[in-house]
Amino acid sequence: MDIKELIGVTLGNCTLERTIGRGGMGAVFLAQQARPVRTVAIKVLVPNSGADPDDQRVFLERFRREADTVARLEHKNILPVYEYDEAVVDGQQLAYLVMPYIRGGTLRERIDEMKREGKQFDLNTVSNYIGQIAEALSYAHSLGVVHRDVKPANLLFHPDGRLLLSDFGIVRLSAMPALTTAGNFLGTAEYASPEQASAQELDARSDIYSLGIMLYELLTGNVPFTGPNPFVVLSKQINEPVPSMRGTRPDLSPAIEFVVRKALAKNPRDRYQSATEMAADLRAAISPALSAPGGLRLGGNGGNSDLTVADSSWQPPQAIPVQQAAGAIPPTSPAVPIAPTGGAMPFPRQPGQWHWPSQSANPPLPQQARQGAINATPKTTDEDAINRVPTPIAQRQARRFYFYGVIVIALLLQLFVLALLLAPTVPANATPAILGILTGASINLLALAAICFTGITRIRRISTNVNRSLAVALIAPIVSGFFISFGASPRPNDGLRGTPCE
Repeated sequence: MDIKELIGVTLGNCTLERTIGRGGMGAVFLAQQARPVRTVAIKVLVPNSGADPDDQRVFLERFRREADTVARLEHKNILPVYEYDEAVVDGQQLAYLVMPYIRGGTLRERIDEMKREGKQFDLNTVSNYIGQIAEALSYAHSLGVVHRDVKPANLLFHPDGRLLLSDFGIVRLSAMPALTTAGNFLGTAEYASPEQASAQELDARSDIYSLGIMLYELLTGNVPFTGPNPFVVLSKQINEPVPSMRGTRPDLSPAIEFVVRKALAKNPRDRYQSATEMAADLRAAISPALSAPGGLRLGGNGGNSDLTVADSSWQPPQAIPVQQAAGAIPPTSPAVPIAPTGGAMPFPRQPGQWHWPSQSANPPLPQQARQGAINATPKTTDEDAINRVPTPIAQRQARRFYFYGVIVIALLLQLFVLALLLAPTVPANATPAILGILTGASINLLALAAICFTGITRIRRISTNVNRSLAVALIAPIVSGFFISFGASPRPNDGLRGTPCE
């Protein structure tokens, strides 16, 4: 089945509008859900039409198990799954997952933008990103869920600045014969662990290796291993040592490079045994001064909290041998079902925070509503720290959207003013000045409506823009009325003198 044939099809109560992403095993569609009314993203998995019927049946059974496990994951840094189901379209069996449509872009886009601009991420920003991802992974790992494809393209920016990890369980599903063909590597070679590259059993430490690849890329702008095809890259993941980062990023301390090398150890037993342990060592390596005895550091998730706590002294991380039994590490246990918390309700927006409806018991901490880490010290205010954070891509796009929209609206309404000036007759009780004032007021009311709507839905800090618009709203009617009355000339038999009424 051609993916384009699904456009316009209704799956459940969701109508597919257009594709927003494609892959070898299906596609992601922008869709409109009827109940409740909202815009969603739907990932559709289409088994090969030539696959054995038994393979397709086994795929659907696996899909139900994997989707049920993923749907139970409730964490502020994991993209939730609203629902999942199966359908038959034109005789073709398919499965789909319904998820929120996130407009903030991906970490992949953010990394590419920084490379185009010749910039590098601030170390605190890197620590913030890794901290958020580590929390999501640690939560999933505690339930026995391994992601298997941790990479920047699977990390989405929520409008409040949080990173959301998506596509849990998709790689495990794609490994089935109904979705793939022999010889195809499942996953992404540049972020695959050595055990994944050699088709061994995976556990949580495979995700930690992928997180280490992302840390290397955030610090240097490039992944450590590249090649002309995936198999060359996989061979390097297994055999070659990690390239030094000091040539690309001379400001990196030995402690930071130690964290990267430990995360990218070829043997899983030599790596970090948990993602949060890796994130903690990275924070300590980046900000040793804030971890001195009696010192202060920013607490909370990702370093964005306004909570300040005392911390213990920092020492350079040392490799600690892990006493393990010989042989392979067995996979983690299956996921434990989690009872949903709270009822369905609209996403509440409070000052400085957003959270999903099912996370009312575990909302994000205040001030964790901005992309990037807050480069703060005990003497730095939260406001100053927030202003130093780079503006997210979505916010800049939103500003351009409503600024250009206001300009277009203003220009179009000037045509209305011109039509009034050229009209053969004008109401006897009106003057050009009054018409100008009314028109200018209309322009600015529409402009303010556009700015407020777009700002509230896409941008957190809009006070400056609204204040500027209010100033324009006061000036524009006066200027518009002056020029219209100045340029208007009396018309015969219209009873007007072209002067403002007193």
